[in-house]
Order: sequence, then C-alpha cells, then structure tokens
Amino acid sequence: MAYINQLTREINVKVAWLTTPAGLPAVASLFHALDPSLRRDWQEVALSSGRAQSFSFTPKALGEIRGMALRIHVFGAAVASLDDRVLLGRGADAVVVVDGVSRDGVDVSGVPVLEASSRTPPVETLKEATRAILVAIRGGGRGDARPAAPRPPDPRLRRVGPYAVLPPDGCQDVTVVDRPPLHRLDGIHLNGATLSFAVWVDRGNPDAVVDAVRQMASPWRAAENEAFSFDLEGVRFEGVVSRGIPDEPSLRFVETQAGVCGPDLLAFTILYGPPTGDDEGLRRLYRTLVAGAIVRALAEQPQRFAAAARSPG
Repeated sequence: MAYINQLTREINVKVAWLTTPAGLPAVASLFHALDPSLRRDWQEVALSSGRAQSFSFTPKALGEIRGMALRIHVFGAAVASLDDRVLLGRGADAVVVVDGVSRDGVDVSGVPVLEASSRTPPVETLKEATRAILVAIRGGGRGDARPAAPRPPDPRLRRVGPYAVLPPDGCQDVTVVDRPPLHRLDGIHLNGATLSFAVWVDRGNPDAVVDAVRQMASPWRAAENEAFSFDLEGVRFEGVVSRGIPDEPSLRFVETQAGVCGPDLLAFTILYGPPTGDDEGLRRLYRTLVAGAIVRALAEQPQRFAAAARSPG
C-alpha cells in the first residue's frame, strides 16, 4: 500500500491487524490512546464474517523520513472467512497476528509478520509493527534486518482520467469506460449495492456540477438535492448530492454526488439494492473511494492540486 502524498508530505503505510472477536476492542483502544491531534479517519464496517475497524495516525516522535512524515493506517478485524482475510491483508506493509488467529489468504510475501498476544499492550505491538516498517523503508536499520522484497503493483489499480484509482476492499467486477472528457470506473458491487465513479477532466462551463448530477442521476426519479462540502487530504470537495428513487424494483434508492475538487469535476453514484443493514457503512465506503482517487492523484500529479487550484474555503 505504501505511497507518498506530495501535498501533505506524508509516506502512507498500512498495518493489517488480525485478531479475535474478544480482541477487536484493542483496536479502538489504540485509537483513543492517541493524541487527538495526530489521529483521524475512524471507521467501523460490517464484513461478511465479522467487523473491521480502521483509523490512521502520524507518530510525530519518529520525526521525518526523507523530509516526510509517516502516516500509519491501521486496519483491524475479527473475521472468519478467507475472503475477508484476503481483503483485510491486501496491500499491507506489516501484518499483526493476535493469539494465533488464522492468516490464511493474507499475502505476506516480503512483509513483516508479528505474532502477538492479547496480553501484550496493543500500543507495544503497534510500536513493533512500526519499527518493522521503518526497517523496510530505510533499507534495514538493524544488523539482522532485511528490507521488504518489492511487490508487484496491485492488479486492481485502474486508470480513470488523470487518477490512479484503487477501489475499496470488498469491491469487484471493475471496468473502465474512457470517453473523454468523461472517464468512468463502473460496475463495483458490494453487499448487494453498486458504486460507480466518474471524472470530468474538462469542466467546460460553470454549470458543470449540475450537468454532472443530471448525467449521473438521469435514469432515476430525483427526490431531493442538497449541497455538500468536505475536505479530502487538504483539498476541498464540494458540490451537489442528489437522492432519487430507481425504476428497478430490485433497487431501493440512489445517491449521486458531483462536485469540484481542485481543478477537476468528480461524480460518484451509489445504488442501494436489497437492505444490507449497514447503509451508513456503504456511505463511508463511498467516500473512501473518493478519497482513494484524490490521494493517488495528489501523489502522481501534485501540481494539479496546488493551493491556487483549490476551491475556496
């Protein structure tokens, strides 16, 4: 997962934390033990065989690495199915295995694996995982350490216009439709719902946000529209969200967000199918897809998102 966000000057790494149902609260305790100014992005999502919790933080005590701070993304879960372990471990830079839970399906090639006990304070375990990642980043900081072997690019990575998009874990059947100025990532299915992602690289006119909502939501009977605004890695994403009623009886409702982010117009649609019991979890995943696209665009083309290019606010 490791990637560099040039705008925030951060190296982002992932720790996969495999534990038991009784041990999952330790992930929340880690989050609450951190300085609130250093932590963010708390999420809790239902998976097919358990629950996952995640957050990120910056250990300021480490200082800088090559002029950049280290941001650690912790993904903890107590899951029983092989598929969920595959999703949790994908792209990890270190794997923590608590009380000998199964790690079958987790790709640990070239990745530090720490066998931990629930009796060990989770903060100490996280420190060990952080040290192992630092050894890999710095090419070996101890005499007996070996840098992590290089891993091939994630096969799920897709090019969507100027963005390199890594769909959130749990998504599948991803295809790209590239018809400039519209670039679209489509056919993502999760728990009976469908998400799609589109980028208008050339906004073209001041009504582009409204036009995007109309294009993305045209198959649905619009019920309401309202403004939205939130920050993604220091870049404001703001526009219009439309909620409507699908004509298809198998779908319950649809949400479309379209807005300006830096120099580009982005639009996302989520179609809600049969009740999943976790609509809010789907909305969070929806934003994760947006953030994933922006972060990777920042990493690859930071000049597109310079301060002068940001939306006001």
